[in-house]
Amino acid sequence: MVQDGAGASAWYATEDHPRGTSSTPCFDIIGSMVYPAAGHPLGPATRPWYQLREGYAFPVDGHPDGPSNVAAFRVDGDRVYPADADPHTFGDGPWFETRVEPA
Repeated sequence: MVQDGAGASAWYATEDHPRGTSSTPCFDIIGSMVYPAAGHPLGPATRPWYQLREGYAFPVDGHPDGPSNVAAFRVDGDRVYPADADPHTFGDGPWFETRVEPA
């Protein structure tokens, strides 16, 4: 994980993720930028894939499909959902859990 100050945040896949849970982070969060990490199927990357803005994660230049003004994920506290998921509907659980890693 890339460290940022006193600690860094990361997204870990939950049991609701299509690929199942992960014991290593799928994404590292540095400031408002989200980078693929060691637990991502494509491996870590040096360019961010998403930017966090107003509770959503938007694809940026480093994303394989390019940047977009359409959110890919919605961040609700420490839970991360696909942007179009309804957290109050059965089966629309969070894909990721945000954890803060100590420095």
